This record gives sequence, structure tokens and C-alpha cells, in this order.
Amino acid sequence: MKVRILFVFTALVMVASSPLSAFAKEVNDPLFDEQWYLNQIEAPAAWDITTGNRSVIIAVIDSGVDTDHPDLEDRIWTNSADAEDGIDNDDNGYVDDTHGWDFVGNDNDLRASSENGIYEAAFHHGSIVAGIIAAETNNAQGVAGINWRARIMPIRILDGLGSGETKDAIKAVRYAVDNGADVINMSFTGVADDPALERAIRDAYRAGVMIVAATGNESGGGVNLDDDPLYPVCFGTEEENWVFGVAASDEEDSATDFTNYGSDCTDITAPGVGVVGVLNYKSGDPTFGDKYGGPFDGTSVAAPQVTAVVALLLGAFPDLTPEQITIALKLSVDPLNIRGTKYQGEMGAGRLNAERALTLAREMNIVVWGGVSDLVSEELVSGDEASE
Repeated sequence: MKVRILFVFTALVMVASSPLSAFAKEVNDPLFDEQWYLNQIEAPAAWDITTGNRSVIIAVIDSGVDTDHPDLEDRIWTNSADAEDGIDNDDNGYVDDTHGWDFVGNDNDLRASSENGIYEAAFHHGSIVAGIIAAETNNAQGVAGINWRARIMPIRILDGLGSGETKDAIKAVRYAVDNGADVINMSFTGVADDPALERAIRDAYRAGVMIVAATGNESGGGVNLDDDPLYPVCFGTEEENWVFGVAASDEEDSATDFTNYGSDCTDITAPGVGVVGVLNYKSGDPTFGDKYGGPFDGTSVAAPQVTAVVALLLGAFPDLTPEQITIALKLSVDPLNIRGTKYQGEMGAGRLNAERALTLAREMNIVVWGGVSDLVSEELVSGDEASE
């Protein structure tokens, strides 16, 4: 029996936000002042520590990514072992998977497709997620990504309506791991506790890959996942936290009116309202002629903020394990305004703080870099890596 993966996302409307006060690190992206959530999670202060590392690979398992978008094209991963020549040069079963793979169309076209129709928010979803993580920053156009240097590995499993199948999710996770992904973002949920997907998630975690997933949305106050679990966010055991679950907060650090929650599956919260994002763009197309849009709401836009910070941590401290990253993220949060509500104790450790997570990881002195158990070198932390 086929199991459908449910799409998690809420809004697609025109951009309308207020300018923000000055950040710690100034950039020249025109929509930067509308990205209020960057200040909320202390991203600009984190950039004073590191802007990322090009060696980190982030798999975005989603509805496809506009790999030609001017804010994304230089951030896309390249599989150097398989050139686009009609031959499976790396013998991995995927012909010309030079930049990723589309498990819906079974080809190397990584863009969103309308084969089953289009729901506009779903169609743009993968590009929005990728842009939140790693849109090119300080390039005088569009939005600022949280991670300036990490590369995106697009893997498509959702159609233009935002639906997919577990068999493709399983293949996607294994593809990401086999091709060197360090972090996997999964901004979707499903109701099926599929053993094969569970094994793929477990194997990825044990291979050292950090998996970040959205808790999902439900209007009217969300669902307690302790009672009604969703997947992949609820995969794991008491001993091993295979998936790092992300719920959504608002500008006041309160729970949004749609976020799912639950202590068993939620690890952290991140801003999930009013997020400006990258859209799939086609020049001259009346439907897809805009490069950017929003604001967007949903746990789908909260999760990639955490994914981007995970990649910042791995770029500066490459030997971190998923368990150590989890500790650093949870111990560095800001408190939520949920005392006395049904969300108290159910929204994870608190709200994401990028700068504090990096500072804590450095101060914990839990990695060895260059053979010395000490602070990471200033050259690396500055973001001016030789690999760039």
C-alpha cells in the first residue's frame, strides 16, 4: 500500500513587513530588513563568529529547488564524480546526478514540477526552504541566507501539490547519506510509521548525519505529537534522538496558533511566521515571474533555520556528532513565553539562538581541530575558509 506524505506549510501572500533596527553584521541584501527572524535568532551576531564553510553539504529533501535562481545557483552542491554526459560515471544507479536527484520524475531535473497539478505554496516550497538556509548573502539582491557558504543538495520527493510517497523518502535519505550530506532538512510530515523509513533515518543518524525535521502544522492550536505522532519527526528512541524536531514560534516567542508540539518529538523552536523567501522564478512568466515572496508561515520555515545553524556549527567544528550538536543547540536557547499554557514543557528546550550555540560549542571545547583540543582557529571561525 502506498503511503502519502503530508505537506506542511501554511501561507503564501505578498511581502509586507516593517524595517528592523541595525544588526550586528550589516549586509546589502535588499530584503534583509524584512527578515526579522534573523535578528530574533541572533544570526548576524553568529556571522561575526562564522559565516559558514563550503565543505558542509545540506540535503534538502523537498519539492525541488530552483537551481538557476540568482540567489541559489552558486550554493548548489556538485557531484564531481558524475558529469552530465548520459553516463552513470559514479555507478550509483543515477545517471547524471550532477547536482542531486528527482525521485518523483526519476531524473536529474531538480526543479519543482507540475506533473500532478500545482498548489502554489507547495510548488515553491523547496526553494523557500533552500533560500532560508543558504541564499547567497551580501550579493546586493534578494534575501540573506543564514549560512553563507554551505552547499545545498536538492533531492525532490514532493510533487507540485506538496504530496509524496514514503518509498521516495527512503531512497532520498539513503541517497543523501551515500553522497556525503552532513545535514538533512525534512520540512514535511506523514502519518505512517514506516519501518523502512525508520531504518533509513536510524542509519543516517548512526552515520553521523544530523536530521532536522518540522513538527508539522494544524490550525486551531496544533496537535500534541505525544498523543498523535507524525513522521519523520517522531522517529527515534529514548537512547538515540535520531531526528531533531522543530516547532514554530512567533515574534513574541510564543507558540504559533498552528504549530504541533509534544515533548517526545520536539527538541527546539524557531520563528515560523512572517518569513520572506526565494521563489521558483521564470523570467517573463506571468505566474512565476517573481523571484521572492512572502511572508510565509509554518514549521516548514522554522526547521531550515535550525538546519542552517547546524551547518554553521559543523563548518566551524567539523568533528561534532549529532549528539553533541543537539546538546549545544538545546543548552543555548532563549526562553519561550509559554508558561501556564498547554505548550509549557512541550515545545522543546526553547527558541533557537545561533550566536550562543556557536559560542557554547567553542567554550565546551568538545572537538579537536588541527590536533589541538582548543578553540578553533581564527581563520576558520572568520568564515574565510581556504576551501572557498
